[in-house]
Amino acid sequence: MTPDVTVCVPVYNAARTIARLLEGLGRQATERPFEVVLVDDGSTDATPALLASLPSGVRAVRQVNAGPAAARNRAAREGRGAALLFTDSDCVPRPDWLERSMACLEAHPEAVAVGGSYDIANPGSRLARLIHAEIMWRHASLGTYVRFAGSYNFAVRRQAFEAVGGFSTRYRNASAEDNDLSYRLLGLGRIVFCAESLVAHHHTERLGKYLKEQYLHGRWRAMLYREHPAMARGDDYTRWTDVADVPLSLGSLAAALLWPLSGGLGWAVLLGLGTLVGLKSVQGVQVSCYGAGAGAAGFAAVAAARAFARSLGFAAGLTGISRGRA
Repeated sequence: MTPDVTVCVPVYNAARTIARLLEGLGRQATERPFEVVLVDDGSTDATPALLASLPSGVRAVRQVNAGPAAARNRAAREGRGAALLFTDSDCVPRPDWLERSMACLEAHPEAVAVGGSYDIANPGSRLARLIHAEIMWRHASLGTYVRFAGSYNFAVRRQAFEAVGGFSTRYRNASAEDNDLSYRLLGLGRIVFCAESLVAHHHTERLGKYLKEQYLHGRWRAMLYREHPAMARGDDYTRWTDVADVPLSLGSLAAALLWPLSGGLGWAVLLGLGTLVGLKSVQGVQVSCYGAGAGAAGFAAVAAARAFARSLGFAAGLTGISRGRA
């Protein structure tokens, strides 16, 4: 029987989380025929051994490491479903995940795609709880139609996906490839936000790793906004305060570096840092209402550090573009 839905999952060094993903996929409460295609993107841990034996309806293919965008495209090509449903190897889908996503897509014939939301898979981590609370705060303000949906929980009609060429493999790291795909899909139809479609995600637990991820996030944003300049002001999920992070953090950093040469720049450092921390503190009060567990002060500290990491990455990305490199 030809499946209605192909669940596409890029996998890389996921030995710690792959069992929970497979368990979640095996508990889907739906009458719809579906298949699961996992693409091992050149894992170097125990992932290949764990994928050697899979339940019925689940296939795994292996490729030389090419990045998550290429792995998702490969999964789509290998599958046969008229609808493609994407998630990640560090996610655990709720039992009603597939059914809710597909029902939402069917209820909106004007839509080419549906984006879902998050649950949390590692609530024991304080940083993970803070990250999750911020996501919930951002999702709470989303309406029916959005301009961006993350690839961790994303359903799209195959015809539309193929019409825009799938994920752009120019985004080599997990970064802005789902933003880019969303923006291109908007030329074909609407993207609907379905808050009831949930996957539990293993959020990052170590601050150093999180800031490194955010640096790469900023670096790839430089290319994203060069290709989609209209979205540089925000896309429903990204707020104006996120855009303000770049001039505030880079401006205060530049003033601090030049301070020894001109003693009159101390006010610029204080103004930039004060404004940045003030904005993050206000956000922290709002985020703490969604169960951050760290309070406004904890959020402000992490978010301010993140602003510097993202902005430095963004500056590095702009430098790479000016030199003719993606």
